[in-house]
Amino acid sequence: RGSWSPVDESDGVFAQGMLGIATCDDGAADEGLVLLRGIARIPVAHVENGGSLRSGYPIYLSATQGHYSPTPSTTSGDIIRVVGYCIDFDGSDNLLLYFCPDNSWVEIA
Repeated sequence: RGSWSPVDESDGVFAQGMLGIATCDDGAADEGLVLLRGIARIPVAHVENGGSLRSGYPIYLSATQGHYSPTPSTTSGDIIRVVGYCIDFDGSDNLLLYFCPDNSWVEIA
């Protein structure tokens, strides 16, 4: 049985693999379920640079494990990968994300 781990843009091979969102991590009966594609509500605490979020624009892996960013990295060795698209962002509470990780990625030289 495998396991899932939080990733960030500097995690190399892990940032290139299958991505998912944990649907529950509080020990409840549904813990362990993973969203592979669909709509997720992401707490603002898990979004870096949230002030530049715009509906319809891509969301990327961020520099912090398990977080998201509306801007791609520019750091050598980091992975740029679209994880989905911003559906809505209310600025203080949640990002509504269409989670659909792209199969392609780019490593910054």
